[in-house]
Amino acid sequence: MAGKTVERLQGTDGVRRPVALAAAFDYGPLEVFHRNGIMTEEFFELYCHTHVTRMIETGMMEPGDEVLIGWDGRDTEGCYTGKAVDGIAKAGGVPAVLGVIPTPGVAIALVCRSTATAFMITASHNPRDQNGIKIFNAPGAVKPMTEEDDLLSAAVEAADFDAVRRTPKKYQPIDLVSWGRRQLADFHMDPRNTWIGAGEGLFTGTGIVVDAAHGAMAGLGAMIFSQLGFGQVTEVAGEQNGDINRDSGVAYLEGIRAISAKRFAEDAGIARHKLVKKMFETGRALAARPGALKRLMGVVFDGDGDRFFLLWYDSAEDALHILSGDECSALQAAWLMQSAPDEYRGKTFAYTVESDINVARHIANLGLKPEMMAVGDKWILHCANSAPGCFALGAEETGHSIHAGLVPLAACGAEAKVFAGNGLKGAINTLVAAHRLAGSDNAKMAALLKEPFEPGFKQTGYAYYIDKKLFHRGGEVWKRVLDIINRSIMEGKAKDITVEPLLIADEPDMLFAKLVKAGEGHVASIFVRNSGTEDKISVNVRGPRALRPLLQKTLDAALGLLMKKMKNREHRMAAAEQMILEQLFHGEQPKKEFYPGVDFDRLTYEMEIKQKLVKSGAEGFTLTLLGRECVD
Repeated sequence: MAGKTVERLQGTDGVRRPVALAAAFDYGPLEVFHRNGIMTEEFFELYCHTHVTRMIETGMMEPGDEVLIGWDGRDTEGCYTGKAVDGIAKAGGVPAVLGVIPTPGVAIALVCRSTATAFMITASHNPRDQNGIKIFNAPGAVKPMTEEDDLLSAAVEAADFDAVRRTPKKYQPIDLVSWGRRQLADFHMDPRNTWIGAGEGLFTGTGIVVDAAHGAMAGLGAMIFSQLGFGQVTEVAGEQNGDINRDSGVAYLEGIRAISAKRFAEDAGIARHKLVKKMFETGRALAARPGALKRLMGVVFDGDGDRFFLLWYDSAEDALHILSGDECSALQAAWLMQSAPDEYRGKTFAYTVESDINVARHIANLGLKPEMMAVGDKWILHCANSAPGCFALGAEETGHSIHAGLVPLAACGAEAKVFAGNGLKGAINTLVAAHRLAGSDNAKMAALLKEPFEPGFKQTGYAYYIDKKLFHRGGEVWKRVLDIINRSIMEGKAKDITVEPLLIADEPDMLFAKLVKAGEGHVASIFVRNSGTEDKISVNVRGPRALRPLLQKTLDAALGLLMKKMKNREHRMAAAEQMILEQLFHGEQPKKEFYPGVDFDRLTYEMEIKQKLVKSGAEGFTLTLLGRECVD
């Protein structure tokens, strides 16, 4: 491989793709990956084998050391997880199997058992037809950085899978399923980790609905909320049937701040979400029969449990308010600065470019030091582990929440810090913060949950089923999008605002434009980036509400260009999408049976909820303005 440039296999967080069994192809796992964009069970074996081999060869672990592995439950037959376990055993590691467990449980277990490395088999928030591999390494359960991903990619490309296939397994797996779940539960019952003392009754007047997204948090989250003393706990999407994230999960609700009764009644797409449906049903029932419960909250996880949003049912308005990572981090930061100002003042609040532009200003006013980084919690984890004494809190707008936790070291009984994107810890910490800040004052609680900080304007638009290679720094599409941004600002006659493109070193192909106003500095951001986890691209605008018309117009123009220029017409989902748009344009309703080989439910969800190309109602689908433009 010397002198050869190898394309990185990983995206924002590990490697993930649609999956299919190797028997469907006449060639090996790497060729299937590159030609078809698919991970077979053989790819899982090869990738895990290669990583463990490298760890042994570089002296990071010894043959016979434990290698932890867990998964999110989407692989109900164990086709892909089983081969990952085989890859570990063939390379010389002892597969220490945690089974179905949230991603933070793998990180906690790695620190507790002082192992060198661990795998989480998950595609996180991605649809159920996809899977992936995340890696954690010692010390501290850090995720591989870009350079490490490059080295592993090169090693996978150079590996001989035929030799891996013939290699006998050197060790048998050991079962850590019960131990891992118990360790994770104990972690979240420790008041030092979740900020609540045993038996203090903070949540007795609060009911909570838990959305497990048919994933790794099923059963576990609801059990821990019950043990923490919530007045009523209900779980939805708790069946681990492989239908991960279907009509459930965090990603479904991204970009939504509130759901009114009218929208719930008229927007069939939103009304399909199991948590939304259950919260309206439960909230209305509680409002009709006032009792011991003063409020109803909801928590929604993604498939592997490392992300969360909070929801609150507003009985006065018969509406749901959704708190993303921005709102939740604002509440957590406010409580940290109120409860321990001397400990946290001046320490780092790490956030990413996706956050509301006002959240950093708000948290700086509280006394923390904001630091912006690229998309992905691995950058926040790197920041935390590089200088743990200077780190206070980390958050992504999409729901990752990172704050130090303490775990016992199994070997010696001492304790160690662990930083991990942890949806359950983040949800509990946010709920504690809100309840402590508001006390018994329901009006104050309502105000806090509606608006933890004064928000700016935040909007994201997506184009799915694209050829991501068409968007790169200096490329034709990249330049045309930058031209749209410059032209929009000029035509918008925004006084004293200039566009300053900024290179984000950790994601160089992102187009990031700062809008700078004379005398005020950085007032807004417009950025366009390929997803690191799915075949989609996003246009993101963040700024003050006063600039909303200008930012929305820019987003619409840029997204329209990307829809036209980047759709991969050879992608079967893109081809099916175009057929549906044309059917609707001519007044015909698409029918599931006419699209064999396509996940019709996923396709229509991504067309409606994520891309806003269609809208569903009592009589079926109709085209939105954007959808009509895509046909025209």
